[in-house]
Amino acid sequence: MPFPQHELELKALAADRIRQKLLPSRPPPSVWAGPGSGERCSLCDQTIDKLETEYELDVPVATVNSVVRLHLRCHTLWQLEVARLSDWTAGGE
Repeated sequence: MPFPQHELELKALAADRIRQKLLPSRPPPSVWAGPGSGERCSLCDQTIDKLETEYELDVPVATVNSVVRLHLRCHTLWQLEVARLSDWTAGGE
């Protein structure tokens, strides 16, 4: 099933932010999930509402004292890009 245009744009943004070291390029050692904190998503920049699930990644990123928070959809798209970029650098493409 193809991705909708909005998700394709988010995947491209995820790849860009991984290259800029604003999002991690590897899966973290720990991920926490819970109710949204009202903070902004590190991928789409939209607020993670208290009724949504928020994923918080246990990883250092380029920006000091930054916490990586993601919506469920954004977390999934980030994971897909990490896997794709990992395959590409390993010669899988």
